[in-house]
Amino acid sequence: MSAQEPPRRIRLDRMTPAELAINNAVQAVEAAGCDTRLTEAINLLHAAREKVADFVDAVPTPPPSEQAAVRCPACGRAPVNKVTVNGVDIYGCPCMPKDQFVAVNEPHPQRGGR
Repeated sequence: MSAQEPPRRIRLDRMTPAELAINNAVQAVEAAGCDTRLTEAINLLHAAREKVADFVDAVPTPPPSEQAAVRCPACGRAPVNKVTVNGVDIYGCPCMPKDQFVAVNEPHPQRGGR
């Protein structure tokens, strides 16, 4: 992969049938409405798609002590930037604009998490 080419896992034309099916499921849940339970379902689907992409891309599973609560949906890396807003830790990846950082309930393992 060249430095300019986006990762395979975020290119629809290079996704496997399983990844595309999960992508379609995300779209269906998003169309269902606005509710925190639906947001949680979407987050779980994104995590499932990342697990499938890890398998396809032969990414080794890190030991539990190094696993992050959330992975970047664009590049697959564990979020590394932390901002605390009103007592809530917000994590994001360097590849993401700051307005797309994700709030998580667990601390990042590189910063004292499990």
